[in-house]
Amino acid sequence: SCSGNTCTGSYAYGTVLTITAIPENGYVLTGWSGCDSVEGSNCIVTVRGGVSPVAFFDTGPVAVPALGGIGLVLCIILGIGMICLKRE
Repeated sequence: SCSGNTCTGSYAYGTVLTITAIPENGYVLTGWSGCDSVEGSNCIVTVRGGVSPVAFFDTGPVAVPALGGIGLVLCIILGIGMICLKRE
């Protein structure tokens, strides 16, 4: 079961779990830790006592209308600012 950003459950030793990360709007999955393997947005982990996989997210690209003409500006929001590319 999940509450907020944390999910918990009880599983038998040796159970293989597939955990899927679903980013909220405006975010992208950037990686996992604590998985046996990763397939796309899925973390595959085998229960061997306590396991604590963690999904990492960051802000994704944002498309906004271009000013002064037809086209789109694609902006990637970074921790230090934004990088924008204009596409006509």
